[in-house]
Amino acid sequence: MAFIQNHSLTTEAYGFLPFNAYGELKNDTFRFAAGLQSDVFNPVSPTIISLFKLYGSGNTGSFRGQVRGEYFFEPTDALSVTTQVALGEAVTTVITDNRRLVEDNGWPNVEAGLAMGLGAVREYAGGREQRPVVFGMSGVVGQLRNSRLVTAPADVEPIARSVIDVWGFGADVQASLTNRFGFLGEFYFGSGLGEYNGGITQSFNGVSLQAIRSRGGFGEAYFYFTDKLHLHAGYGIDSPVGRDLSSTQIARNQ
Repeated sequence: MAFIQNHSLTTEAYGFLPFNAYGELKNDTFRFAAGLQSDVFNPVSPTIISLFKLYGSGNTGSFRGQVRGEYFFEPTDALSVTTQVALGEAVTTVITDNRRLVEDNGWPNVEAGLAMGLGAVREYAGGREQRPVVFGMSGVVGQLRNSRLVTAPADVEPIARSVIDVWGFGADVQASLTNRFGFLGEFYFGSGLGEYNGGITQSFNGVSLQAIRSRGGFGEAYFYFTDKLHLHAGYGIDSPVGRDLSSTQIARNQ
């Protein structure tokens, strides 16, 4: 999966943008995959035309180079359980900060997720095949290393460096209440989650270079008038902890 785009707020993303490109080995019980994949952490996204699906305003999770293993368990037709563990790149490079250098601290981030589907798989309006209700929870831990860039040859201030711990917890739900109507949503809280589109894409305090804690989420309701005409409406909000921010950083986005 790839996108063709022009102007955007991102760097290294003009023209042809690969989004998912991976290889996999799988059967009915296990799956192993490696390549460019969507995150295990908070995998649900709103239905929206823009590629940046409320990123920085409540929807966390991105895409990155990653290796992962998955296990599928289906004790009955009305219950399924999926567990996932992944090692991924700490920095996505999709959203970058030109004021400082952000990189991994020598090892990958660890992501894990658990999803539970309730009810037998059935077909809904629009040709969707899914279980009536799916609950999920996920988390991520890792580290980021930061260096403030020298801004002028005469700048005698030493380059400030810091390492922060990255962690996050998220939960999500998707529910088809009728053949045509349903809702989905997701929330998160954590620290240093700018590379996962949390904290309004801000991981570090711009002055102290310490981690920024944040929380947020989104919700969406939808209705299928016909199989080919459907309406989606939702809202997202991202709210970093105010005392973790410098005076020039964004405190709220919705």
